[in-house]
Amino acid sequence: MLIENNFIRLEYDPTKDILYFQWPDFYEYAVPELRYILKNVTDTIKSYDIKYLIIDARSSVIALSDTEYADVTTEFSKDIASTRLIKSARIIGDVTAREQQVQAIRAKAGMTLETRSFHLPEEAVAWFQSDKA
Repeated sequence: MLIENNFIRLEYDPTKDILYFQWPDFYEYAVPELRYILKNVTDTIKSYDIKYLIIDARSSVIALSDTEYADVTTEFSKDIASTRLIKSARIIGDVTAREQQVQAIRAKAGMTLETRSFHLPEEAVAWFQSDKA
């Protein structure tokens, strides 16, 4: 099932209760749009009572200052904490300084949501399904 609007495309698999989301490119001039996109993701998770989220960040361009990126992602982390999400997975190309920053943001925001990074979406799905075994 696809959920689309002018800014984002979300793929939802109701049989596995997984929402797949392509992490957007972050540019300084587009911060209001980014906040809107991330709010839509959170609203979708709440509306469908989704339990698992895959964020594909492999090809994302981050052209924000570290402070601004931290502000946007901290807000998203806090919004996600208000959902009934069980696990979240990030799909990454490699472990970079940005991934270390994500972990620091999670710790600062006090996130208790279980999150892991993977290289392939299939690895994340297997991790999600390990809950059901």
